[in-house]
Amino acid sequence: MSTKHTPGPWTCAYGRAGSFEIVSVDGSVLCIRSPWNYRCKESVDNGSLIAAAPDLLEALRLAEERLGSHPVSENDNYDVLPKIRAAIAAAEGRS
Repeated sequence: MSTKHTPGPWTCAYGRAGSFEIVSVDGSVLCIRSPWNYRCKESVDNGSLIAAAPDLLEALRLAEERLGSHPVSENDNYDVLPKIRAAIAAAEGRS
């Protein structure tokens, strides 16, 4: 299943009237954060994480494909594939 989100890459930028915006590659504004404390480090970090979402989802799908065909060894102390699948499901609104 694939979601119908705005394709990446996304970037975070300071927009009109001091707002903090997430902007798609075509220039459309996806998310606006109010100007209160918009220049604090947490806002910048959160914006960077949100802007990376399309790339992170693509990387998770690739990891799932690669690891799914090469199962994790029984000697590993954790199984990363269920975590990857859960993150993909959450990003696709299936969790």
